[in-house]
Formats: sequence, C-alpha cells, structure tokens
Amino acid sequence: MSRKGCAFIALGALLSLAVLAAFLYTLITGIGNLTKNALTVNSQGATVMNLVPGEYTFFLERDTRAEADSHDPAVTVTDDAGKALEVKSQKGSKYSLDGRHGQSFARFAVVQAGEYAITIEGPAAEVRIVLLHNFMGGVTRTVLVCVALAGIGGFISIMFLALGISFMMRGRGRGRHLTGGIAPMETTMEGVRDEHAQGDIPLGGDPDDRI
Repeated sequence: MSRKGCAFIALGALLSLAVLAAFLYTLITGIGNLTKNALTVNSQGATVMNLVPGEYTFFLERDTRAEADSHDPAVTVTDDAGKALEVKSQKGSKYSLDGRHGQSFARFAVVQAGEYAITIEGPAAEVRIVLLHNFMGGVTRTVLVCVALAGIGGFISIMFLALGISFMMRGRGRGRHLTGGIAPMETTMEGVRDEHAQGDIPLGGDPDDRI
C-alpha cells in the first residue's frame, strides 16, 4: 500500500470530521446568540425600551411546542414623540431552545435610536412576548457561514481523499506492472535451457559449434 495514499486519506477523513464539528458548533452557537439578547415585553400594558436601529421581530413564546393562538396580539409601537411606527405581520419564523419555543407574529423597524413604548393587547396569560433584534439577518448570516464551512471544508476534504485514492491506485498498478514483466524473462530463459537440453547450443561453447 502507498504510504502517501494512506496519509492523504487519513488527512481527508480527519478534515471531514473537523468540518462537521465546526459546522455543528457554528449552527448551534449562531442560533443561541439570536435569542441570547432577547427582550421580554409585558403582555399587558406598555413597556418602554431603549432600542437601536434595526429590524425587530415579536415572538409568542411558550414552554411547550403547542401552537400559538389563532388570534395574534395587537401591537402598538410609538417613539418618544408619540408617533406610531408601522408594525407588519410576520409569520413563519420559529425557534426552540432550552425548553423555550417561539413563533413570530409581527415585526417593525427602528431608524433612530431612542426610547420606544410597546403596547401589547390580547395574548393568553401563559404566553410571553419576546422581542428579537435582527433575527432574520442573524439567521441568514449563520446559514451563510455554515454553507461556506461545508462547501470549502468539504471540497478540501474530497481533494485529500481523491489524492489518497490516486496514490493507492498508482501503487497497485506499478506492482502489477513489475509482476507482469518477470514472466516473459522466465519464459525466454526456459527456452534457452530447452535449446541447451536438445543439444542445439553447447553449454559454455561457441554458438557456431552446433552438433
């Protein structure tokens, strides 16, 4: 077996495992960071918060995987001058971390940093209202990093494995070539022995001294 081939195959396998570990770590930590700085909003009445520019998404959070009520809470967001911000419906985003399960229902955008009053009306008592900053942007970044890791790392791993297999095949082919080249030489020598045995060529004599 080719030592180079074995070495490249081992490197390819180890790199594949490292890429898989990095992929899982990036995915888990990326999703965890999305909810690490979650803001909890009072489900009844107004909550005043200091918000920075960006997009914010409201989630109905429960301790079970049960779906949220069909009627989403009514949300009002106003700035420190009393001007209402546009709140849009946001469906489809979900998360499940540490026994907490969230489902998106609304979003709004902040252009200027400052204090904002958020008023919630209508959710059930067992539901928490969670506000996440740039949730979709964070999800997109996490997915792109994971895809880059899988793509680049996977390509390099495949290259190492391909090189290893190539060296292994070359080593086997070279061994077959050497083995196949000995047989004609042995056949030729056998033919010479046969001629000596028949007396056509005297052993140790001149080839012209034939009987």
